[in-house]
Amino acid sequence: MENLVGSTLESFKILSVLGEGGMGIVYKAYDTKLDRHVAIKMLKSKVLNKERFIEKFKTEARNQAKLGHPNIVTVYGFIEHDGVLGIVMEYVEGESLDKVIQREKQLHIEDVIFIFRQVLLGMKYAHSRGFIHRDLKPSNIIITPSGIVKIMDFGISVSLENRTQLSRGKKVGTIFYMSPEQIEGRDISIMTDIYSLGCSFYEMVTGDPPFVFNEEKKILDAHLNSEPHLISRRLPQIPEMVDLFLSRALRKDPLERYQDCEELLFSLRELENYLKSMQTTSVKNEKKKKQKIKIYSIIGATVFLVLFIAITYVIFYQVHTLIESGELEKLKKYDVGALFENSDSGFSFENIQNVNFNSTANLNSIKFLGSNVLACSDSGSVFIYNIN
Repeated sequence: MENLVGSTLESFKILSVLGEGGMGIVYKAYDTKLDRHVAIKMLKSKVLNKERFIEKFKTEARNQAKLGHPNIVTVYGFIEHDGVLGIVMEYVEGESLDKVIQREKQLHIEDVIFIFRQVLLGMKYAHSRGFIHRDLKPSNIIITPSGIVKIMDFGISVSLENRTQLSRGKKVGTIFYMSPEQIEGRDISIMTDIYSLGCSFYEMVTGDPPFVFNEEKKILDAHLNSEPHLISRRLPQIPEMVDLFLSRALRKDPLERYQDCEELLFSLRELENYLKSMQTTSVKNEKKKKQKIKIYSIIGATVFLVLFIAITYVIFYQVHTLIESGELEKLKKYDVGALFENSDSGFSFENIQNVNFNSTANLNSIKFLGSNVLACSDSGSVFIYNIN
């Protein structure tokens, strides 16, 4: 199919390519009549000669044109160029959810609930109008810079009133988000979208769909026979209630799942309230912990201050008592400086003299006897010296 960038189709000037899928190319265009940007999905020429694909494409336009909701991309009309059909849609400035997940890896549970609630509101409206999407997945969900979520690509949606399109044996959808009944070609229902929504919710929280294998057969078999890993075990910060919420959405039997988006919205509100209560409890516990630390700090500081005052008082009291009792004067004899003081009645260092005993014997004792010094040697000799 030729690249139409730069060309003008009717009143639409093609500006750039927004994306390309299995069935067509999506262009950004400018509507010169209504002075607005639009998105135009052109059917690939290689399937143009296949009547069922063309009819499918027209059905997409008719279906979406009937759906007017803030969370669903609006369809404006048809376009045809050289035998190639196109559908003119609302241009949504934003990023697809799958790109957000690829960038962020795992979304915060509060963000998941914020996005999921809007998707549910859009799908609740679509279901109420009698349509099943059948290909709900993160790449078909757009998030605008202002946080508005929009569902796009009802290309394989089916009207509940058109039972001829619900025949057995048809597998339509994307394998990572495909319900067991789709895989087996059984009749689909609103619960088919519920299953795909559960898979998308799982991926938003963990970063991966419930079942990821290298072989398509293993993925399909897992949808039919296996249970996804519990998120709370994979991510300890996620409460078990998230597992309970998802387990019902991902039941193999459609009748055991949530029966409509309203029921799913109710459980989502319960989950949100539970998470808020956990946060409130956590905040309260944190406040209590901080209060305890503060109280313990005050008690510790008070005890330290009391001990400091008590010790200071004891020291002051003992010193004061010592001074008042006169006992301090008695302690002067232990003062080294007192040894150097002169005293008329006692010995002083001024009286020390060098004494030569004229002996090579080792002295083992010396005793002062008045003015005489008595010294004894190892050999038993006794020396007496008068120091006056």
